[in-house]
Amino acid sequence: MLAQTAVGESVPKASIWDVSVSPFNWSLQNELRTTVNGYRETLKGTGLELGYSRIIAAEKKRMQQMLNSRGYYHAVITEYRPKDARKPTYSIELGRRYVIQKIAVRGNFQPFNDQWRILKVGDELDAVSVMQQQAALQKLIKRSFCYYNVSVGHRVVLNEENFTATLVFTTKVSEPEIFSQVSFVGSEQVDVEFLRRSSGIRRGQCFQQKTVDQSVIALFDTGLFNQVKPNVTQVDNGVAVQYELSPREPRTLKASIGYRSDDGFGVTGLWQHRNIMGAGQGFTADAVIQSARQTVGATITIPSFFDFRNKFTWRNEVQHLLEDEVESLRYSSTATLKRKASLVDTFEYGVGYSELTEQAEDERLFRQIRLPTSYRYDDVANPFSPKKGKRWNVSLEPVLEVTDNYAAFLKTGLGGQTFFSATPRLVLANRLRWDALWTGGVLETTFNDVPFTERLTAGGGSSLRGYRYQSITALDSDYGGKHRITSNNELRLTLTESWGLVAFYDLARVSTEFDAPLNENLFQSYGAGVRYLTRFAPIRFDLAFPANPRASDEPFLVYVSLGQAF
Repeated sequence: MLAQTAVGESVPKASIWDVSVSPFNWSLQNELRTTVNGYRETLKGTGLELGYSRIIAAEKKRMQQMLNSRGYYHAVITEYRPKDARKPTYSIELGRRYVIQKIAVRGNFQPFNDQWRILKVGDELDAVSVMQQQAALQKLIKRSFCYYNVSVGHRVVLNEENFTATLVFTTKVSEPEIFSQVSFVGSEQVDVEFLRRSSGIRRGQCFQQKTVDQSVIALFDTGLFNQVKPNVTQVDNGVAVQYELSPREPRTLKASIGYRSDDGFGVTGLWQHRNIMGAGQGFTADAVIQSARQTVGATITIPSFFDFRNKFTWRNEVQHLLEDEVESLRYSSTATLKRKASLVDTFEYGVGYSELTEQAEDERLFRQIRLPTSYRYDDVANPFSPKKGKRWNVSLEPVLEVTDNYAAFLKTGLGGQTFFSATPRLVLANRLRWDALWTGGVLETTFNDVPFTERLTAGGGSSLRGYRYQSITALDSDYGGKHRITSNNELRLTLTESWGLVAFYDLARVSTEFDAPLNENLFQSYGAGVRYLTRFAPIRFDLAFPANPRASDEPFLVYVSLGQAF
């Protein structure tokens, strides 16, 4: 027989053989074993000397509580004490599991439909699912109505005759409230009316917590503050919101020397003023000088442009490029209005003019009017190192040549990204994108009317690793194609707070025809990388190998940059 007294730490961990469940349920058996071992770990820390009978009683109580939370209220737990063994074993007869017979809501708030429902009649009773359903109902009330105080609870009524349960959610809400006051602390250098407009909150507006959440993001998006902290209080005539603001330095001067795998070493400089006229208007002057690319630009931004959801940008840029056998000089001026329709939806509209001179076999001059338009959905929480969520976007840009031939073409793009956390440390990331140039038909243009620098290519650290930048073109063209498909797939493993590993597989295809076979001109690559995880964004080191190298391709390429590949 087991000794009658023992120090808690003398009981070894339970193995997979020490807890058995009938009928067999592997997942539930592991949860029960984890419950037993959790108690034994806790007991170790106390140093208490307990009798085995007390240890067994405590473990059975915890297992019964866990089984109750899964709907097994009539489970029978039997312990066995093998002779000369240092730990007991348990056998559990689960019995019948309770199922949900009815779902009801009681209280002074009643949902108008069943869209809040996660559970349904006939589902097996499970405490985790019940709590998720309670949270879903509370979220619905807070996000869709004007109540300041919202309380949601639940109770479960069991019917032991037929092993069913009635699930009753209880609601208690206050009278609807409105925003009555909006104030700011720490923003003496910024116009108050601009801040109120940027927050998107108006006096007399229906109070909703999601409105406050959106206002914090909108104030951050002005670029003026390091911290935005809202304090929400109930006052006699409604709800008051006071924002504690921590302003950024109004001016920034930066210069750096760096290396990019696709562009080589380069020098960059930037001067920025974030609040020129006291209402968040910004001005940025920047320059990038690299061996093949030199860019000088100036940008004016106006946040909360007539509406807190709008941001106006006017960008002017001069760029010189020397890529393979094509040299180009481009001047462009583009005005863009970005509208953040919700926390996840962004629309962008623009109009621009550009002059482009290209020198290849001969010199060509292009004067173009451009009308870029795009939509983006993004519910990713961390944009610099995503762990879960999805992004997708669609873009459309008509380009009209305004020299003598008035040639026109159309640029389109469609892409998506997904991020899935298989475990807290392992993320599966995927990106798929299709870009296209459209000529002919009603446009009355040919592929030859499209500038070389506008044509689609692949290769490089942001599209197809393992192949030189823009080295992949269509089979029947020396200067790019009209259709491009790229796919990037990564397994991202976090090792420590500072280091991570990545394995990746990329593919790309460039063609001049929409209906070209998918495997025609298909290039693939694979490789691995290291991530040094900084507080701002990871530093990326990738080693990539071409899967089907050509005679002109390198056996491998190394990529170094800031941020994930996507």
